[in-house]
Amino acid sequence: MNDPQEKNTQNPYHIYYDNYLDTNSTASQQLTVYKDKTEFVVTSSQTVKKIQLFDMSGRFLDEVLGNSKALRISHQSLVNGGYVLKIYHGNDIVTKKVIK
Repeated sequence: MNDPQEKNTQNPYHIYYDNYLDTNSTASQQLTVYKDKTEFVVTSSQTVKKIQLFDMSGRFLDEVLGNSKALRISHQSLVNGGYVLKIYHGNDIVTKKVIK
């Protein structure tokens, strides 16, 4: 069974891999995320449409809408710890981990 097109009756399952969590994508490289005293700041070469903030358990905490190359979302009311930003920019959606 050297031909990959032949039907494999011993193992009918196929595994396909994709790079959904690939951090080297061009969308991810076009973003800069940093923390200042009171906010997480997202800058991009494309228009940032929306930022959503989640805790590490996936619970939605906050959202900022905009249409600029830089958006800010406050972290003043958050306890110290790790969070996830879901960033909508251009036609892409990128997630970034941040720490307060």
